[in-house]
Amino acid sequence: MTSRRAALWFAMFAVVVFGAGMASGILLDRFAGPSRLPFGWAGVRGGPNPERLAGRLTRELSLTPEQAQRVREIFERRRGQVRDMHRELRAQARQRFEQEQAALRTELRAVLTPVQQAKFDALVKGGPDRVWPGPGRFQGPPPPPDSPEP
Repeated sequence: MTSRRAALWFAMFAVVVFGAGMASGILLDRFAGPSRLPFGWAGVRGGPNPERLAGRLTRELSLTPEQAQRVREIFERRRGQVRDMHRELRAQARQRFEQEQAALRTELRAVLTPVQQAKFDALVKGGPDRVWPGPGRFQGPPPPPDSPEP
């Protein structure tokens, strides 16, 4: 076999091996991917399901029916506490964000002239076409009705 022909065979072999590896990776991700999620989260939208968590513990630890029931009750009770904690953390994060936003505006205003400060304040407090976006708002005016969506 010539060296050119050997190089061609090697290149084809490398492409086949690469393709097989990629296909295997995709298949493994599709079929075994959810198991990489934290314990009890597999396939659950919005957080772990207490029933699913208890079921997995029951299977993995061979719990008795009484133990399984107590585990379910613990998960249910704690679920509300964790939900409350998340609400508190979101409120704290929102408050911190608002503080940082106010500090940013103060710092920006210090660079501006009095005339620019007045314009800046109008932009910040402005109506629907304001430049300074607030929570859940888009920057600038809405697109005309007949313009294509981005």
